[in-house]
Amino acid sequence: MIGAYDVRDLYASLAPRRLLVLNPKDARRRTVASVPAREELDWVNQTYESLNATDNFKLQTEVPVRKMRQVISCICAGPATC
Repeated sequence: MIGAYDVRDLYASLAPRRLLVLNPKDARRRTVASVPAREELDWVNQTYESLNATDNFKLQTEVPVRKMRQVISCICAGPATC
């Protein structure tokens, strides 16, 4: 949930481990669009950048349910397998 529970701090604390944020939701459980999600999680991205781990942080928004498995497999396996 974006904007609640200091989720950005939680995400940043995972750096440099792999992290996939898929279809983030706001406090009212509504899907957050790409631009606001990227703005909200910019601090997390900067944390990953500072650790030279930008490839380990992925944010995917507005992914249809039928494509989620494909996105998760692709992210986990690496871009060479997509």
